[in-house]
Amino acid sequence: RIKILVPIIFLSLIYSSNRDVGLFNAVRFITLLSMTYLIYNSINKASELFFIIKVVIVVGCIVALKSVYDAYSNPEIIAFNYLNEGKKLMRSSGVEADPNVFAIGFSMPFMLLLSYLLQAKSVTSKALIAIGLVLVLGAVLITYSRSTWVAFVIGGGIIFKYYKNYTIVIAGVVFVIIAAFVSESVYAIFISIWQRAKDIFAGSDDDSSNIRIMLFIGAIRMFWDSYMLGVGFQGFSANFQHYYTKQETIGVNEPHNEYYKFLSELGLVGFVLFIMIIAKFIKVGLNNLNISNDTEKSIAIALLCSLISYLIFYIFYSGMLYNALFFINIALLFVLRKVLYKNKLNPAISS
Repeated sequence: RIKILVPIIFLSLIYSSNRDVGLFNAVRFITLLSMTYLIYNSINKASELFFIIKVVIVVGCIVALKSVYDAYSNPEIIAFNYLNEGKKLMRSSGVEADPNVFAIGFSMPFMLLLSYLLQAKSVTSKALIAIGLVLVLGAVLITYSRSTWVAFVIGGGIIFKYYKNYTIVIAGVVFVIIAAFVSESVYAIFISIWQRAKDIFAGSDDDSSNIRIMLFIGAIRMFWDSYMLGVGFQGFSANFQHYYTKQETIGVNEPHNEYYKFLSELGLVGFVLFIMIIAKFIKVGLNNLNISNDTEKSIAIALLCSLISYLIFYIFYSGMLYNALFFINIALLFVLRKVLYKNKLNPAISS
C-alpha cells in the first residue's frame, strides 16, 4: 500500500500550491522509508534486536538526564513557569525546535522501561529500571506537551492493563508527594505541570482549542471543495488562508492533525490508503504479542504501545511522515515479527 501512496503523493504535487516544499518533504519521506527497510534488513537475530532495544533505552535515559538537569539547574525558568500557572511557559525541547516533537521522541524508551519494570523480578533490576523511568517521565513532563501526556497515559494504560499491575502508580504518586515536600523546585515544577494538565479538561485562556477547531473545519472544506481529490501534498497551509484570515488564527496555518491533513491534501483515496497502512502496523504489533514468549512479550507490548502513543499524538499534531523515531519504531516492530517467525521455524536462529 505504501507503494501506491508514494506515487499518489508525487501525482498530487502537480496541482499542489506548495510544490517546492512538497517535493522536499516527499524526498524526506522516501529517505525515512529507505531507512526503515535498511533497519529491517540489517537486524536478523534476536540478540541483535535486544541490543538495539538496550541502545534505545540508554540513549533515551541520557537525553532525559540532560534535559532534567538543565531544567532543575535553572531556578529562573522554574519560577517563570510557576508564576504563569501553566501558560506562556518556557518549555524543555532538547535539540528540537518544538518541545512537542522532543517529548514524543521518548515514546519508545518510556514504554520499554515501563514494560520491563512491570515484569522485572529482582529488586536490583526494578530499582535501576525505575530510575530510568523517572528520568524519562521527568523529561516528558517538563516539556509541558499535553498531546504527549495524553498519548503516554493511553499507551502506558494499555501496558498496565496488559500486566494487570498497578502498584507502580501508587508508588509514583507517593514519590512525587515526598519529592514535592523535600524540594521547593520540584514543588514549583509540579504545580506548573498540574496547572498545564488541568487545561486539557478545563480549557485555558489561550486560543489553542479555537484554532484547532478552525483548522479542522478548514480541512473538511478543502476536502469537499476539491471534489474529494485533495488540494495536493503540502498544500494545506496555503489553501487554509482562503478560509480564515491571519487575524482569526493568530497567524497559525499549519495543520495540527495528521489525519485531516491527509484527507485535505491527498483526498479520499490517499486518506483510505493511509488508514489501511496504519491498520497494518497495528495488526503486526498485535500479532507479535500473540506469538511471542514471556521474554519477548515485554518488547512486543512496548513497541505496540509506543506506536499507539505516536498515533494518538498525531491526532493533535502533524509531521508523522518526517519523524525518524516513529519510523524506527515501525522498523523494530517488523524486525520483531521477522525474529519471532524465524524462532518458530528454527529456534537456533535466534542465538
